[in-house]
Amino acid sequence: MAPYSLLVTRLQKALGVRQYHVASVLCQRAKVAMSHFEPNDYIRYDLLEKNINIVRKRLNRPLTLSEKIVYGHLDDPANQEIERGKTYLRLRPDRVAMQDATAQMAMLQFISSGLPKVAVPSTIHCDHLIEAQLGGEKDLRRAKDINQEVYNFLATAGAKYGVGFWKPGSGIIHQIILENYAYPGVLLIGTDSHTPNGGGLGAICIGVGGADAVDVMAGIPWELKCPKVIGVKLTGSLSGWTSPFADPADYNKIHPVDKLTIQGLKDFAPGKPLKCIIKHPNGTQETIVLNHTFNETQIEWFRAGSALNRMKELQQ
Repeated sequence: MAPYSLLVTRLQKALGVRQYHVASVLCQRAKVAMSHFEPNDYIRYDLLEKNINIVRKRLNRPLTLSEKIVYGHLDDPANQEIERGKTYLRLRPDRVAMQDATAQMAMLQFISSGLPKVAVPSTIHCDHLIEAQLGGEKDLRRAKDINQEVYNFLATAGAKYGVGFWKPGSGIIHQIILENYAYPGVLLIGTDSHTPNGGGLGAICIGVGGADAVDVMAGIPWELKCPKVIGVKLTGSLSGWTSPFADPADYNKIHPVDKLTIQGLKDFAPGKPLKCIIKHPNGTQETIVLNHTFNETQIEWFRAGSALNRMKELQQ
């Protein structure tokens, strides 16, 4: 049975909207930048795979996803003692993120190290010193006026030591991480308690103190007590209104090589069935009905993608 994620991916492709794709073999071999802002820093899925294989052989058991990501970033996977809840792991995080309130001391400590540049991709996000009082524009102007010295220090220090700087008004640190820096398999530490927000993309993102961030930026392995793993087992069956298909058997009609065309996007509305045409490589096609649960905001997002495609067609 095809997974729900397959439907979402096909819908995104049909409408020309942004999508993520991870293929186990190809992604391990491809040279992919960690972000649009760091074209020379690459995702090391090959090293992750190598470390995971070493640990799996040593433990002689399957690994959970969280274990694969954490153990895949071990500094010495061949000799590291691993016992949940007891031993301390020496890890090599992929990147560091700091907000403006905690980045000040972290950057001062890094400067005192005498190193010319951070060892891993790092960023500073100016959002926490903006106090919500009178409204977005007024609060932003007030924050820039009050914290001008702090912002100038963080901007110039970041420029000198290779740390990305997101100025006041750029957005909330956790959303910026989610949209620009998080990806499946990344181990990211951030100087804020809400850093785990990035885990929604299949990552391990952990909130730490400034001293931990300095260690990683200086190229020193980060120490973490080997985490325990909590398993959740779902039993029973799904209730009504949980399937996007009017007929559950339609799951099996969609394959990765198929192309989808959505009918009635103009009349797209919450709670209204949606027709989808499946075009197979052999030239045949089928029409299925989707019981969608999209809200108005999501519908506008789909329409925007469709309109963008139409604009591109007219420009060609």
